[in-house]
Amino acid sequence: IDDIPVIFTYIFDQPAAFGLPKPNVTGVTRRSYAADIWALANKMLGAKTVALMSKKSASMEGVRKYLFAGADKLEAASGVRFKEMYLLDTFEEWEQTVNNFSEDFIYLADTSRILKDGRELTRAETVSWTVANSKKPVIAATENDTKAGALYAIVTSEKAMGINAAEIGKKILDGTSPADIKYVQSQTGKLVVNMKTAQQY
Repeated sequence: IDDIPVIFTYIFDQPAAFGLPKPNVTGVTRRSYAADIWALANKMLGAKTVALMSKKSASMEGVRKYLFAGADKLEAASGVRFKEMYLLDTFEEWEQTVNNFSEDFIYLADTSRILKDGRELTRAETVSWTVANSKKPVIAATENDTKAGALYAIVTSEKAMGINAAEIGKKILDGTSPADIKYVQSQTGKLVVNMKTAQQY
């Protein structure tokens, strides 16, 4: 589609990674709230170190490299040192990692597709087991993992992103070419808390 304006939202990367820009395409990217989430853990829990737990995949291996490369900046922004990102396939690996976890809190990344007895666990099953069995606080990167039991997450505000997209749309309707509109990064997050887990603290 090259002849009508397109406004994207919710892309979690630089637009160039998707073959953009194109003259008719503009939009809103979302940012990572990891530093904000970790800073809150530092403030509330006194946490100084973190490790991530995730399903093993090529994309999560990329995230792991990114986190090691940016560990100093993340620590400066949050007061929390990134130590490791455990990339796991099976529930047995997941269980062993939870039981031997040495950092101050678990930060959940991709909780999908963990295999137990030949069956893929749902994200909710993996998260609720982790929260019930971890000796360390469990904090999420997603709203769904928070609903499943993780203490809290800070996630992209869909409302704020919608407002950003609407503002771009208004400029286009007022005559501005999409090619002349720079991409916008949504800067507004929302805090989601699992009150049942919070009450246990």
